Amino acid sequence: WTDETFYGIWERNARLYPQEEAFVDWHSRLTWAQMEEGIDNLALNLLEMDIKRDQVVVSQLPNWNEVMQLRLACEKAGILFAGAIMPFRHTEMEHILRVTEAVAAVIPWNFRGFDHYAMVRELKPRLPHLKHILVAGAEVPPGASPLQPMLETPPRGRGREALKGLAYPAMETSAIGITSGTTGLPKCVEWSTAVIMLALKVFAQTSGLNKESVSLSITPIVTGIGYPTPLSTA
Repeated sequence: WTDETFYGIWERNARLYPQEEAFVDWHSRLTWAQMEEGIDNLALNLLEMDIKRDQVVVSQLPNWNEVMQLRLACEKAGILFAGAIMPFRHTEMEHILRVTEAVAAVIPWNFRGFDHYAMVRELKPRLPHLKHILVAGAEVPPGASPLQPMLETPPRGRGREALKGLAYPAMETSAIGITSGTTGLPKCVEWSTAVIMLALKVFAQTSGLNKESVSLSITPIVTGIGYPTPLSTA
């Protein structure tokens, strides 16, 4: 076991290797410093939205930089992150949003021909806890709340000192893993950072990964098997 945390790794690497690439997706190439700035800005903006400690933010995002920044921003702000895979539709997403009592959902607008925003809007009246729908990506439907400005700009009157003491320690539950199961409804599993960090270390050691390695995440980042890929070379 280790006391290391995901946000601690990113802070360290942003300090040591600020201009080196940390994350590449279909529409961006971001350095450690750029990712860290987005993580802090987003964490502060989530607090500005009055999301409380241990409340849940559900993400249904592809392997975009936004999902990594959201995962780490939640950890820094003491907010539980729950990541759903992209194939889930109305039945699965309503179940996840209901049982986690999520206060916010972060989704794309259209992805591979499916309108995720319309789906969550349709579900929202049946979910009394769901207060916010944030849309990631360059295209945002009229009237929706875009995620991108929250990554780019911190809220007025909240500096990074507002995050002090909020982050989850390694042994505390910091995320909710969502399993797809077979034909049943998804199950929600508590994850501490320490558990995933142990898997990361084993993954990196057995694969011979180091600082110079480039890892390709084919599986969804938000799954238990997907987390190690983007973080193992950190």
